[in-house]
Amino acid sequence: MERKSTYGATGITLILRVFRTLVSRTISAFGSLLLTYVISASLGLSALGVFSSAAAVMLGVVILSNFGSSTLIIKTAGINLSQGDFGAARATYLNAAKLSLLGTLAAAILGVLYVAYFDGPIIVMWLLICAPGVALLLLNAAMFRANLDASIAPFCEFGFLSLAASAVLLGAQYLGTDVTLTRLGLILFVITYVVLGVSFVVLARRISGFWSQPISVAQAVLDHPRKTKNFFVMEFAQYFSQWGLILVIGLFVSSQEVGTFSAILKLAFLVNFILGVMSNTVSAQISSLYADNNFERVAKVRGQARLIMLGIALPVALILFVFNQPILAQFQITAANASLILTGLLVVQVLNVATGISPVVLKMVGHERYLRNVVMFTFALQLGLALLLTPMLGIAGAAIAFAAGLLTKNAMAIQFEMRHLSTTKRSNTDV
Repeated sequence: MERKSTYGATGITLILRVFRTLVSRTISAFGSLLLTYVISASLGLSALGVFSSAAAVMLGVVILSNFGSSTLIIKTAGINLSQGDFGAARATYLNAAKLSLLGTLAAAILGVLYVAYFDGPIIVMWLLICAPGVALLLLNAAMFRANLDASIAPFCEFGFLSLAASAVLLGAQYLGTDVTLTRLGLILFVITYVVLGVSFVVLARRISGFWSQPISVAQAVLDHPRKTKNFFVMEFAQYFSQWGLILVIGLFVSSQEVGTFSAILKLAFLVNFILGVMSNTVSAQISSLYADNNFERVAKVRGQARLIMLGIALPVALILFVFNQPILAQFQITAANASLILTGLLVVQVLNVATGISPVVLKMVGHERYLRNVVMFTFALQLGLALLLTPMLGIAGAAIAFAAGLLTKNAMAIQFEMRHLSTTKRSNTDV
């Protein structure tokens, strides 16, 4: 199937594209939350804490190995595909895949040795063995987004893998088989590589010239990290907010409290996931429009995106606020301050939805260097506050650190966007 020329589409077309992506993204988001529920209900919050920490390690390895390649693919391969240059898009993808496999395979070997010689949790080994597959799936997801197939991309993410694993676990429970973290690791291993194989088949069909068109200009593999370093900083900061923070608080609180914080964070992300949907839907479009000097369209897409996101996020936040206590009870969460923490994070995520498109715009129109500096500052702020407040306030301190870093990043991005992002003059990119 050839690529559709819809980069300039706005209005109803944008809403329809968002809706298609929303459906698949909802499946992905629900999968992560469902797995959290299955683990907490079947094995308890302590087991959820162990799994969350292991998943944070695995995803950290993936982020380090991909080194910002996903964003580079969305931005540059999106432009290449819009111009019919499939060979250049494939060159970027292959360089990213080579570097990613190098890092994740090394981590998988270390994971096996860690369990064999240091008697670590077996779930760590299984998840690190999954890391090469998860890394390639994320690169495939980036190619789908670059090709304006954002509705397919969520099926290549860890959330969908979690959904499939949850379904298998629930089926096993129904048949009388006990749920364990070791079995969960094995299930995730099988699902990861089955989905990876399917994603390659779909990618070949959606971009018919991707594997056949010759590469016109060779790209050095070792030159790839130079292009992605700014993107890596931004992706790592995002990873830290969602997963890395779990590793930090695990230094100070019990596995049960880690599990509690992980579940609350995932519930709050139900408000935020529409921002991910919109980012996946419009990122390549914004990059291409800006490359074509179509600044008015960029501004129009940005404004429509904010309105659509708030229209979806506010009802979700209201439902979670009204029914927060019975919802928390379903996850076996009984901590006295859990309801207050969830309420605070819901407010933070609504504000994030209202302002979070600004960092996406800066990233796609050539201001990666400024955004990199912003996220480096806010990452340091988040990490410092987590180390300072978690020992004193427990998971409430971690929630404060999370909120402070997220809102500071968006505020600084909005300020830069209002003062410096011209709609009449294109800035030089600094990839």
